This record gives sequence, C-alpha cells and structure tokens, in this order.
Amino acid sequence: FEAHVGNYAYPWIAYWHKIDVLLAELRRPSPPQVLVWLDLDVVVTDPSSDMLERVLVANPGRSMILTEDAQRGTRVPGTRSAKRLVNTGAILVRSGPSAVRVLE
Repeated sequence: FEAHVGNYAYPWIAYWHKIDVLLAELRRPSPPQVLVWLDLDVVVTDPSSDMLERVLVANPGRSMILTEDAQRGTRVPGTRSAKRLVNTGAILVRSGPSAVRVLE
C-alpha cells in the first residue's frame, strides 16, 4: 500500500497525476504484476472480497481495466461535445509494455 499526495504531473491538471504515478510504478526495475489505483473517495465495503481477482480472471487479455462511467454518454460539464465514457476512480493495470504504451 502506498499513498501519493500532491500533483506529480504539474503543470498538468491534478487528475493526470494518476497516469504519471502508474507509469512510474510500471517503469520500476521490478514492478508488481498488477497495479491497482483507487481514488481517495472510493469506498471499499468488503475488503475480504476477491472482486479484483475475479475481474482480472474474467479479462485475461487486458492490460488495463477501467469501469464504465455511471453517466456514460452524457456531456462533460464545461465542454461543448466531450462525452463521459469511463470512470478512472478505480484502475487495474497489468505490468508490461502494452500498459506502458496505453498510459504514454
């Protein structure tokens, strides 16, 4: 478990921080097999659940797994045409070159 504070991606907007942190972890000499990013506002109601393992088993060929936004298809506030597609509050990343390419 590691908590990152601040904005490692400055001068970019703070929510890009998670991309920078995930890339840094993937580029370490011995990265973990799977990285899990959870925003600070994510509530885990049953820590004993094997939900993340089940998601990984159900998606064996995926290097990155995101959740669909609950408001998928609605317009992003403050934009003319950008639509909500995914929610990046929880991200599962399998270590490897394909995950690095996606994040870069």
